[in-house]
Order: sequence, then C-alpha cells, then structure tokens
Amino acid sequence: MTVRETLVRNTVWYGLVTFLGLGSGLVMSVILARGLGPERMGDYSYVLWLARVMATVATLGFAVATVRYTAAHLGRDEPGVAKGFLTLLLRRQVIYTAIVVAIAVPAIIFLAPPSLRGALIVCALGLFPITLEATYAHAVYGAQRYDLTTRVSTLKMTLHLLSAVVVVLLGGDIVGLSIGIMLGTSITAFVQRRSALRL
Repeated sequence: MTVRETLVRNTVWYGLVTFLGLGSGLVMSVILARGLGPERMGDYSYVLWLARVMATVATLGFAVATVRYTAAHLGRDEPGVAKGFLTLLLRRQVIYTAIVVAIAVPAIIFLAPPSLRGALIVCALGLFPITLEATYAHAVYGAQRYDLTTRVSTLKMTLHLLSAVVVVLLGGDIVGLSIGIMLGTSITAFVQRRSALRL
C-alpha cells in the first residue's frame, strides 16, 4: 500500500470513529440525563472529568512513545524490535499506573465526598485497563492500522452504551456506571492486545 493510500484509509477510518463517537455520546447523554436526573448527572460528569485527569497523569507519554518506536521499527521491517519496545513501555506503564493508583485511592478515601467515593475508587482502579488499552492501541497506530482501532473503539462505545442502559434500567447509580465503563474497557484492552501482538 502506498503512503497516499495509507493516509486516505486512515483518514476515512478516523473520521468514521469520530462520527460514531459523537453519535454514541449524544445517545448516552440522553439516557444518562433521563436516568440520573440533573444533580446526579452533574456528579457523574465530575467523576468522568476526574477520571480523565487521572488517566492523563497515568499515561504520561508511554502511549505516544509506543507509536513512535513501533512505527519506526515496523517501517524498517523489524517486528521483533517493535514488540520489544512495546513490552518495555508496557511494563513501565503498568508500574507508573500502579504508582498513580496507590496515590489516588488514599486521596479519594480521605478527600472525596462520600456520595462520590465509591465511583472514584472504581475509576482509579479502572486506570489499569485504560492505560493498557491506550498502549496497545498506540502500537496498532504505529502499524498504521486505524481500521483495527476503529473496530475496537466501536466495540467499546457499544459496550459502554449497553452497560449504561442496563445500569439505568436496573436503577443503578454512578458506581454501577463506573463499573460498566471499567468492564467494557477491560474487554477492549484485551482485544487491542491481540491486535497489537499479532501485528
């Protein structure tokens, strides 16, 4: 495949996942607003924001480094070296995530309001599947296979949407929604892992 064909293919796949993400986000916000009500919806938005902040701190740059080094070595037809970099960066990511979780959980226990404490602890523990999935996904990006990451992202959006529907129908709360997100991300992290190692 030429560079031009690769760019066109990746742009189409990236555009598709962006469009699906916007649609999924809109449907999810309607479901959650109706199921949680305004006050709890505000609490859930705060929990999601804090989860994103923790995820940003936990990823640190390992995912970006994974793209750079896997792409460079796959471009030189050195898949073994690319896998070695993936393994090295993955180990460091797990260690760093463990440090962030070890700091975040006690801080949540002592500082978070009781109504949000459970959801925030679930989100902190959910940093492991989030950071692992990000590292594997960026290895797939390094292989220029945006089609695979789009499929996994679509699966993740579907799982998160289904879990939100189930939690709302069962009368669950923010903790249930956080558990649903963590389980969905754990599944997609496993799928991303298979794609990355295969490439």
